[in-house]
Amino acid sequence: MSTRKFIVPRLGTYQVQGNEAGEAGLTERQGKALRAAGIFSVLFILAFALMVIPRGGILRGEDGSILNGPFIAGLVPILIFYFILVGVVYGVVAGTLKNSSDVPLFMAQALEGMTGYIVLVFVIAQFINMFSYTNLGMIIAVKSADALQAAGFTGIPLMLFFILLCCAVNLFMTSGSGKWFIFAPILVPMMMMLGYSPAFAQVIYRIGDSCTNAITPIYPYIPIAIGMAKKYDKEFGMGSLISMMLPYSIAFLLVWVVQMVIWVVFNLPLGPGVQVFL
Repeated sequence: MSTRKFIVPRLGTYQVQGNEAGEAGLTERQGKALRAAGIFSVLFILAFALMVIPRGGILRGEDGSILNGPFIAGLVPILIFYFILVGVVYGVVAGTLKNSSDVPLFMAQALEGMTGYIVLVFVIAQFINMFSYTNLGMIIAVKSADALQAAGFTGIPLMLFFILLCCAVNLFMTSGSGKWFIFAPILVPMMMMLGYSPAFAQVIYRIGDSCTNAITPIYPYIPIAIGMAKKYDKEFGMGSLISMMLPYSIAFLLVWVVQMVIWVVFNLPLGPGVQVFL
C-alpha cells in the first residue's frame, strides 16, 4: 500500500534504454550453478532432518527434545558450514572457483567489509568490561526500574518509549549488535524487574532498531542503494532515497507496534518455551 500510494506516483514511467533488458539475465552456466546449489541445499536440509526429526535422532538431546540437543547448540557452525559448502558448489559449477586456494581468497574478500565492525567490537568489549567491573548497568537498571514504577510509567507506554529511543539512536549508530551491547546491560535487567522476559526485551529493541535503518545517512548499504538507483536516474541522491524510504519506515513501525501490543495483551508465546512475561 505504501508503494502504490506514496512511492510509485513519484517515480513516473521508466523508459528502458539500450540493451538494459538483457543485462540482468543469467548465463547458462550460472543457471546450472544455481540449480546445483539448490539441489545441494535440499540434500543438506534432508540430511539434518533425518538426524533431528525422528525420535531417536542423533542430534536430539538426552531427554529426546530438540531444544536441549546438539542441533540447537551447534546451529551456528552448521549454518557456517552450509554457506561455505553451498558457495563452493556454486563456484565450482559456475567456474568462478578454479582450485581450493580460491576459497580462502573469496572468504577474505568478503571480510574486507567487516573491518569497521571488527574495530567497533574492540570498543564494545571495553564498554562491556567497564559495565561489568563497575556494576553500573545493574545500578542504572535498578534505579530506572524504581523510578519508572514510582512514576507509573510501565507497560505499553514504557515499551513505546524504548522503541522510539532505539529509533532515534539508530539514526546515529547503525550497528545493531553495537547498540544491543550498549542497551542490553540496562534494558534487560530493568524489563525483568518489571516482569518481562529477556526475549521480549530484545523484541522491543529489534522493533526500534530496524525501522529507521533505511533513512539514516550513515547506514553502510545506503551508498550501494544510491549507486544502483543512479543507473536508472542520474539525479538520484541521498535525499531522494530517504524521502522514498520514509513511508516504509513509518509503516513498519506502526505495524510492528500493533503486533507487539497484541502479543502483550493476549500474552502470546514469542517462540518455543518463551513468553512475554516471566
